[in-house]
Amino acid sequence: MAERFLLGPNRVWRYVNQTQEAFIRDHLGVSRGGSLDVVRSIASYLAHEIEAWLKQHGFEIKIETLERNEFSVASVLDVLLKWPQDCAEKSELHVDETRYTGVWIKRGAKFLYTSAQDTPKKPIVKLPTDNKSINVFLTMLDEPPLGEFGLVTYARYLSSVNKQCLDLYDTVGVLFPMIQLEEHSRLDWIRKMWTFDSAGFPALIKQAVQINRLRMNEDGVRAQSAVQIRIPTIGGSSRKPYIFNHPFLLWIEHDSSPEPLFSAWLNFDSWKNPHGLK
Repeated sequence: MAERFLLGPNRVWRYVNQTQEAFIRDHLGVSRGGSLDVVRSIASYLAHEIEAWLKQHGFEIKIETLERNEFSVASVLDVLLKWPQDCAEKSELHVDETRYTGVWIKRGAKFLYTSAQDTPKKPIVKLPTDNKSINVFLTMLDEPPLGEFGLVTYARYLSSVNKQCLDLYDTVGVLFPMIQLEEHSRLDWIRKMWTFDSAGFPALIKQAVQINRLRMNEDGVRAQSAVQIRIPTIGGSSRKPYIFNHPFLLWIEHDSSPEPLFSAWLNFDSWKNPHGLK
């Protein structure tokens, strides 16, 4: 994660509630296991830099000005998958009296079954995509699993159990509804989860927000997620920077010359943003 560049490597996070304990134990270590090309992250002491980076990746999250002892971390997941050529088309889907616009995958879908405990009786459908490393699965489930991490935990469980691939001879492909989903949430459960920075001062999460977005149609599926976290370091308020608040002298010297290469006295009239170094 990007926070390691500002806090130092090999962070060990501490929890203050049971949800955080479960997150650290069951999910944080797994997500840190390796880098994924579908995940990007940034860390900065400047709120506008985080906002601009998120906007560049398609997300609008307003961040209040960061205090001197605060920084922000943002992470974006972006997965875009296309159905194989001539494999999918738009269709209609009817549930009771309601009509939905759907996607008909005509071929290539695999129907998987498992007899493992606490698994759905309906088949798990693996959809064909243009990416051999990323898979998309669907299974009918009338109620979502309970708990803060119920969905991801259950999906991981279904991925891990042994499954048998069977053909459904009375079906032709698979038909499911098009999807447009956008969820905004505050991750209040993660507040006050903390660690030590590289100087040994506590750093704790003050605020976290998340946006989840899913779109699926006859072309393919795109899943996006953005998380923005605000982290103050406890020792920051007592470790203020040394501030140049008077005119000052600057000089540049070379190790091989006793004479400075350049010198300047910098009064208030020169305190301006040069907008580049060219």
